[in-house]
This record gives sequence, C-alpha cells and structure tokens, in this order.
Amino acid sequence: MHHYVEEGKNHIANNSSVSLSFQYTRSGNTFTVQVERQWIRQSRRVDEVLTVLQDGCQPEVSYEDNLLDQITSAEVPVEEEVETYGI
Repeated sequence: MHHYVEEGKNHIANNSSVSLSFQYTRSGNTFTVQVERQWIRQSRRVDEVLTVLQDGCQPEVSYEDNLLDQITSAEVPVEEEVETYGI
C-alpha cells in the first residue's frame, strides 16, 4: 500500500489497484479481457480482490481451459541469462 505525506502528516492509503485490458483470440474469435487486482485495508489486514471479465462478463471457464490460471499466476518466469545493453 502507498504511504504519502499530506499537510505534514504521514498517511497510508486504504486501497490500491492495478488493472489491464487486452485482446485475446481463440479459435478465430477475439475477446476483450479485463483484469483488475485490488488491495483493500481492513484494520490490520489487507484483503485482495481479483476480477476477470471477458467482454464485460465473468468468463465461463472449463476445467481444461487454463486462461484464468495463466493470467493470474503469482509466478513470473525468470530468464536464466539476461543481456543488458548500454544506451
């Protein structure tokens, strides 16, 4: 959560969020997918809310369809070797 100073007082935000929208094509059909992740401060804990919409509605996800798992995975693949280039 974000900390900020306003009028000389230290404040902690009560909520934060990040969202993204992208086009996803499956079997020739293009869908708009919106993903939003929110963190809401509740006293001494933080609740997390994840919303995934496909064309504005909750997607029907079958057991075999792992799109939801792919876009909500907490793991990010890390490359073994990273090349850097000077600018």
